[in-house]
Amino acid sequence: LDCPDSPNGAMNMPLKARVRDKGIRVLLTGCGGDEWFWGRDALYADLIRGLRFPDLAKFLSAEEGNLRQKTKTLLRSGLLPLLPAAIKKTVQRIAGRHAGFPWITQGLLRDSSLEDRIAASCSDTTRFASLDQEAVYRVATDAWMASNAEIEDLTCAKFGIEQRHPLWDRRIIEFALAITGPLRWRPPF
Repeated sequence: LDCPDSPNGAMNMPLKARVRDKGIRVLLTGCGGDEWFWGRDALYADLIRGLRFPDLAKFLSAEEGNLRQKTKTLLRSGLLPLLPAAIKKTVQRIAGRHAGFPWITQGLLRDSSLEDRIAASCSDTTRFASLDQEAVYRVATDAWMASNAEIEDLTCAKFGIEQRHPLWDRRIIEFALAITGPLRWRPPF
């Protein structure tokens, strides 16, 4: 089965062709840099949970957007993750949302137990000291990341080159998980 090239990866095809033409066989990428070291909104929930309201105010003031957008971000990323699962489910049901799949009928969701299966796969947060660390982990284990890497590897193979991702080294990922959210995401104060 031949997979199509990634739409975002297509912009790099001239670069890959030039690399091939120069006889270079291996490309080092920066993949993983954003994934491990870019700040996440989950930091807001960690700051609220730790009662670090002055820090929360600094981060929110650096957030782009107007007061309405900042309030929405605070509610979505700061308060919602701290609510018990039963309350979240009730709020989502009242809002008319379910499991993030509006194209799936309620009957199919119920009959397939999809919501319960998704909740079970997302409930293991005990191994992380913070929601921010959990967000980094979820990026690392996301199926989209694996799929994208596979498609990029196939595209490179068409040019006879190999990509290597030094930032995907286990030690780099462990280091990134050890960094606290405020250090990973530092707005210009």
